[in-house]
Amino acid sequence: MNKGKLIEQKQLKQINLTEGLLKKILTLMFKPMMNRGMKKLIRKLTGDPELQSALSDHLSSMERTKDVLRHYCKKNPDSPLCDKKSATWRTYKHLMK
Repeated sequence: MNKGKLIEQKQLKQINLTEGLLKKILTLMFKPMMNRGMKKLIRKLTGDPELQSALSDHLSSMERTKDVLRHYCKKNPDSPLCDKKSATWRTYKHLMK
């Protein structure tokens, strides 16, 4: 492999690392704020009970999904979802923390 391609691969790896770190930091900073905002919005939507119910169901199902996924790998260690090398695990690992 020539030197130019090696440098390019190294730079891409650094960019991907930086983007992943930035995404993680922003998620940690803004996710609690978004959840609080969603809960306030649900309380203010008294005029449309159907939308209020749908948003409330969405929040509760998200929490339930996180709870189930946290314990899933303990019960099913051979599942593709629990294989740390799989793309599926990388996609959903943030839910398992």
